[in-house]
Amino acid sequence: HLRILTRGEAGAIVYVDNIFVKESTPATLCPTPIPSQTPTATPVPSQTPTSTPSPSQTPTSTPVPSQTPTSTPTPSHTPAATATASQTASDQPATATNTAPGATATEPPPAPASLEFSNGGFEEGADGEPHAWKHFGGVLMQTGTPARTGSWAGALFSSTDSTKWAFQTVNVEPAGWYEFQAFVYHDDPWVESALLRISWYASANGSGSAVAAVDSTDLLASPAPEFRRLSTGPEMAPPGVHSAKVRVLMRPRDGTSAVIYIDDASFDNVAAPIPPTSTPTLAPPTTTPTPASTSTNTPTAQPTTVPASPAPADTPQPADTPPPADTATPVPAATATNASTSTPEPASIPSALTNAGFESALEGAPVGWRTFGGLLMQVDSPVRSGAAAGGFFSSSGSTKWIYQTVAVEPAAWYQFDAFVYHNHSFVDEALLRISWYASADGTGSALASVDSTGRLTSPEARYRPLTTGPVQAPPGARSAKLRILMRPRDERSALINVDDVSFGRVAAPAVAPSTPAPVSAAASSRVLSSFEPVPSIDNQRPATTNQRPSHAPMPAPVLRRHALQTPEQLATPREGDPLWPWVLLGATAGAGVVGWGAYLALRQRRDVY
Repeated sequence: HLRILTRGEAGAIVYVDNIFVKESTPATLCPTPIPSQTPTATPVPSQTPTSTPSPSQTPTSTPVPSQTPTSTPTPSHTPAATATASQTASDQPATATNTAPGATATEPPPAPASLEFSNGGFEEGADGEPHAWKHFGGVLMQTGTPARTGSWAGALFSSTDSTKWAFQTVNVEPAGWYEFQAFVYHDDPWVESALLRISWYASANGSGSAVAAVDSTDLLASPAPEFRRLSTGPEMAPPGVHSAKVRVLMRPRDGTSAVIYIDDASFDNVAAPIPPTSTPTLAPPTTTPTPASTSTNTPTAQPTTVPASPAPADTPQPADTPPPADTATPVPAATATNASTSTPEPASIPSALTNAGFESALEGAPVGWRTFGGLLMQVDSPVRSGAAAGGFFSSSGSTKWIYQTVAVEPAAWYQFDAFVYHNHSFVDEALLRISWYASADGTGSALASVDSTGRLTSPEARYRPLTTGPVQAPPGARSAKLRILMRPRDERSALINVDDVSFGRVAAPAVAPSTPAPVSAAASSRVLSSFEPVPSIDNQRPATTNQRPSHAPMPAPVLRRHALQTPEQLATPREGDPLWPWVLLGATAGAGVVGWGAYLALRQRRDVY
């Protein structure tokens, strides 16, 4: 008998649909009690021979062999334990999903075969379970209502407070563009939010730790009785990845039962998006050391992924503190994000670059190089020389860089060169930078910084050289950080490739002799007009050893401000000069004249009388 029991007030209604009864293999009972009864029945035949007087002694030894069967049931305990363990293991994925709040679920291992996205409409299934889809926590089943198109949709049910998701594992190409979208029906007040996520993996079957992750551009945070579209938009697979897990996540509000419905999901290879047409402002190349910025980037944890506005271009900092995370906060699964932290510097700083051609790598990461934000991987295309190059990937709008720290000598001359492949529409610019430090290991504040003489601001399908030219280390500098910077246009995926980097001492550049500035012909004619004309060479008599030339060498003309002004211009106040001094002077002169006339009149009157 199958019973569905409800408890509640009078008039309560419960709706039930899609009830399935599945046949399962009966559990093997432990046969431990059976051997215990077998030895007890063994003494029965031993009593029969005891009635014979003489042969009774012979069968008396019979119970000795009967002890051998007694030890036989002992191995039977091993199969019993094996059957119990196999049953427990087979039930583990089901019982770990919703047995109790806070229970830890184990994500099923990915299949090793070729993986493609399928059954996006949940139309294919067996016994109510949709084909190709797996789930991490909760229960995933087919449902006929509600459905956006077709006859079925997917229902992801939860009865604990942990984040759960339905997912598929698919194969991808490095640096390819993909878009994941799905229609989600979230009308449950006990669902906090629903969103999509792509997690990228270097393995071919989604195993290991995720290299990076990207969420949908929006999330469903409020209930609504309709299917709503969620999409990640076009996203680039990082260099070096070969598979991805596409997830539809549900975050319950608490341990109360909650459900969302999924339909018409798709994961497609798409064309690279076209950036908005805008004329970038080209900054002049920096050729003189400039004080390094002392601002720092503080990581900010974001609970959900919401539409992000393009972050302002931040100035690279001399102190390599962890940058903001490129992805959303990870869910309970142990997956890595695109948040990159600076690893500690080695105890001894080399005086030359390590792995300048990116030929050596450990688990896909080039040896010797560190990152501030973004993701650096070894790639086999495009390369300038050798078999590998460095692929530097970004999925946020902040400025990022790869770098190495080297030892330098104070006041010595150095040159930093690199070949950069910038053919990505969402990269604003790429450049080189040297930051000088007084410490021996690149710690503390930078003394000064110098950038490359040029910058790559427009995409081109080729490697182009960047160089700082010969630059001098400041006095007191003992180490330097060599950076290759990438400034993304916005938060969309962006990529540059780097190869054949070099840094070393060079000779100090030769100082070019200074030449006097040429004087215009008009100015020379005005100045020379006040001097005696120089006689022609043809009219000069040949000078003897005891005879001086008729004219001394003319000094270089000196142009002065008043030399080019007429007397009328000097007497007339220039436009903009104040008039109050002239008024005061005139008033003073007039008062003096009036006063003097009064004095003379008074003097004459006294003389008359």
